Amino acid sequence: MQVIAIDRLEKGGSLAAFFSLAFWFVVSLVIAHASAFAEGKPLGDTKLETDQVVQALIAKSKLKKLVQEPRWIALLHVNEDGFQIKNADFLLSSRAPSLQSELDATLHFLYAGENKNVCRFPARYLWLRQQLDAPELPLALCEDFQEFIQRAPAEHISLVFASENISQPSSMMGHVFLKLSGVDVGGSYREHAISFFTDAAGFNAPKLFFDSMVVGKRGFFALSPYSEKLQLYLGEEQRNVWEYRLRLDQEQSYLLQAHLIELKQTELTYFFQKYNCATVVDFILAVGSGRSSRNAGFWLTPKDVVKRAQQVDLIETSMVLPPNRWLVRAFADNLSWSDVEQVKSAVEQLQLPTIRPDEILRLEQIRSLALAYLSYREEQKSVNVTQAALYRSRLQEFAPTAKSGFSFSVDERRNPYNMPQDSQWDIGLVRRHGENFARYTVTPASHHLEDNNRSYANESELVLFEASVLQNLQRRQFLLDQFMIYSAKSLIPYDAMTGGLSGTVLVNLGPQFGRDGELKQTWQAGAGIGLSQRWMSDIDFSAQLHGGLSNRLGQFQVFLQPQVTIVVRSLFDTKTILSFSHLSTLAHDQHGVRSLRWQQSKYFSGQTWSLHASLQRDWMADRAKNQFELRLRHLF
Repeated sequence: MQVIAIDRLEKGGSLAAFFSLAFWFVVSLVIAHASAFAEGKPLGDTKLETDQVVQALIAKSKLKKLVQEPRWIALLHVNEDGFQIKNADFLLSSRAPSLQSELDATLHFLYAGENKNVCRFPARYLWLRQQLDAPELPLALCEDFQEFIQRAPAEHISLVFASENISQPSSMMGHVFLKLSGVDVGGSYREHAISFFTDAAGFNAPKLFFDSMVVGKRGFFALSPYSEKLQLYLGEEQRNVWEYRLRLDQEQSYLLQAHLIELKQTELTYFFQKYNCATVVDFILAVGSGRSSRNAGFWLTPKDVVKRAQQVDLIETSMVLPPNRWLVRAFADNLSWSDVEQVKSAVEQLQLPTIRPDEILRLEQIRSLALAYLSYREEQKSVNVTQAALYRSRLQEFAPTAKSGFSFSVDERRNPYNMPQDSQWDIGLVRRHGENFARYTVTPASHHLEDNNRSYANESELVLFEASVLQNLQRRQFLLDQFMIYSAKSLIPYDAMTGGLSGTVLVNLGPQFGRDGELKQTWQAGAGIGLSQRWMSDIDFSAQLHGGLSNRLGQFQVFLQPQVTIVVRSLFDTKTILSFSHLSTLAHDQHGVRSLRWQQSKYFSGQTWSLHASLQRDWMADRAKNQFELRLRHLF
């Protein structure tokens, strides 16, 4: 019995020792895992177990066909042109990229690598974890991400569109970016702008176009105070700014912020026609909303991004922030010439306008114009800041029976999501010098002077890389008639308060009437400047002097070309344009070539179809040529 007791005791001691060792082994594993977690090492117990987890997640992703999800496509910045970011630090499968191989590589990177890897792709992790019910990773350890969401809160996210500025190549089609707003950890309300852009400084336009369209330029992804953007667009460049608050919930906004950090850590390459501010913002919106729409044009423009957001019901509210120059013109349009002159003189002398107190409505208009003109002069540094502040207080106290400011409505046609499409094609018939032709024209981006431009603040033209081909209907042969690399025109009506110069820039290959009386293909690069005047709101008169360099039959020539243009916006959605020009080359032509052109346009409902007729007569000394054309145009 005693022996049995001792035997049981020895067995019991061995069992206790075994559990003791097991206990300490588990403790050591916990400590090891805790150390690995702190050091950012993989969480899997063994490589085999880790591989099994990853393979299970990959299998589940294939079963759910996640690679077809719009959010995954947007997270990788993939469109009809393929992967737009090909850097190995962003595209893990860069050697043989595909949507599935990148998803596989991402799961390996997140779950078979170090825990800190989640900081490189927080948005991919958040979305994959939600879709696959994947294990949780320590996102709280990502210092940059945590600092970003704390200092740049996103209680509300807005899409912002700054209107066109044809004086700057990178902004000639407008600019689009994001606005993040909310209360930060310190209890302060913050507004930040998230913008993608490139350096477009310099006057070498051909090099700028080549670099931005063929080679690619370095892209900058920047976070800045929103007030700085408003100062730039509203104050310095006098451009309208449209804000669109987006319909995003907290989870969607958080995912969007996570993707912004992914882009911040990526070296991006800017391409004017395929990876620009519009492309990047459109991908970001698709990440946040999970919704996307098809692009109908040749490439995505800033206005297209606004239209796509509207199409997928992503816009909750919209508002416009007009610059002071625009406000001055808008308020002045509601007053007589004598009232405008009186306000101009009073503000410049820092005196109060004179008006009878009983004219309440006129009083509101005059005070609103005076305040807008004062702010405009302050932006132009034409008045001392201290004096402006004192005078503004006097204006605000002026006529206390009046309302705080005269209000007016903005034409909804000027809202970017209601503007006509940017791409277009033409088909038409041409009668030129006794021969008949069919014309086929493609314009990848923007609009012509003869288009319906009521959506813009003034008559304008912006044409990029337009190609026009003629087919001789008798001989059945094709020939390139015109290749417009760049054409920009702006007929800004002059006004007494803010001035306003009209201008033209042109780089083009097209037919030109020469001294021999024949049309010859001529390269032309030039610019023009002048003044425009608007009469009765529907008639614009413009006079400009153009000059530049041309190349005809291999011979370079300097040319001058004064031009007068009259634009009449008529009833029934029609427009008439009359223009006269006199082209002379300084070296050879004694008389020059005179051209008289009439254009008539009719716009149909829906803003996508229009009909255009034109008649042009060119003459030089005793020679003359006539051309008639009828074209059907479609915007898409």
